[in-house]
Amino acid sequence: LGVRMILHIGEASSELIAVDGADLLAMRSISYGVRDIVKSIAGGLGVNMEQARQLTLKTVNIAPGYSGENPSGEAVVRHGQDAVSRLFLQIRAAEGYIKAVTGRFNLSLDQVAVCGTGAVIRGLPEFLAHRYQKKVSIFNPLAGFDFGDMGGNERALVGQHGVAMAIGLGLAKIAADRGRAAAVIDPPSVVARRHFFDRSLWLYAAVGVLVLALGFTFLYSMNQANQSRELRDVVRELEQEYGAAHTRIAEGAGQALADSPYATFQGLSELERETMTVEQMIREGAQLSIAGAAARRVQAHIPTLLGANMTLESYLVEQGEYQGKKGLVGRLTVSYRPNANSSNMGGTLKSALEGHPDVASVVLIEDGPGIDLASSVAKMVIYFKAPTLRILGESK
Repeated sequence: LGVRMILHIGEASSELIAVDGADLLAMRSISYGVRDIVKSIAGGLGVNMEQARQLTLKTVNIAPGYSGENPSGEAVVRHGQDAVSRLFLQIRAAEGYIKAVTGRFNLSLDQVAVCGTGAVIRGLPEFLAHRYQKKVSIFNPLAGFDFGDMGGNERALVGQHGVAMAIGLGLAKIAADRGRAAAVIDPPSVVARRHFFDRSLWLYAAVGVLVLALGFTFLYSMNQANQSRELRDVVRELEQEYGAAHTRIAEGAGQALADSPYATFQGLSELERETMTVEQMIREGAQLSIAGAAARRVQAHIPTLLGANMTLESYLVEQGEYQGKKGLVGRLTVSYRPNANSSNMGGTLKSALEGHPDVASVVLIEDGPGIDLASSVAKMVIYFKAPTLRILGESK
């Protein structure tokens, strides 16, 4: 039989199969099919894809010289021949690939057969034969089958589309060779949907969980950053208000001295007391704002520790020293009831609290050693970090 080439022209791609006798030499797939031919005709004639498909598979005849005999169809024939010419160029490139992979660079094709949906296009064998300069035939995989029991319409349908059934019949034969009763051919959409539910769905679910975890971490970080920024804004506003009040008082004192050069000592004393009152109000407001923000964060953390029954007694901000620097230090006093089953509950709570980012140190205060742990009440003083509020006139 020699070397034969079977060209299967499918919907979206074409396959070039080289066979030497009964042995398969090589196969090459081409990403060009009937859909590309239809698209070329639709673009050239300005019609939609369905109209172009009807012209391609039922009307046009691309055999050489046919357009000259039918001037009215010359345009559609020309566009059809151009599209098939592009397919032929890719076929020739695929032949070069087959020669390279087989090492048979002098490979000569003795026969060329066409099948697939593209083989239905009228004049296609003649067009390829003209380019190959050799005979091109139609490969009908249903040749030799007896369809006598079919009705007339069914036989006509099989005869019309038999050339497009090569791959389907090949798969059916493979299934039969393996002892299977039937071959199931699923459309690409069903295969893609099954692949999605079997594999891709779990991948998307894992990505979704990861995105949720990252989103939660990001929101938590943003919340902490917003709390710190709000606290800094409060301190900054209080400093600005104090500075403005201090300036207004100084301007008032200067104006009073200018209006009355003989201002009495009592008047100056009243101005001094007013200044101290404003300063004290601003300082107290700053202390409450700073202590409130830090204490709320520490207090929110306390109920999660060992299920301890804790009660917030008081919190305040006082002048102190933290890490060798003088400034405002927050102090939070908490009372709790120790667990009778734990002899070192205070130490455990102390270690857990000192791990909190707002806590500087923890001091335990036991109310009388030796008493019954089940009824005793212990206290702890938590020193937390608070930004220093610098009052005008104080050293940094």
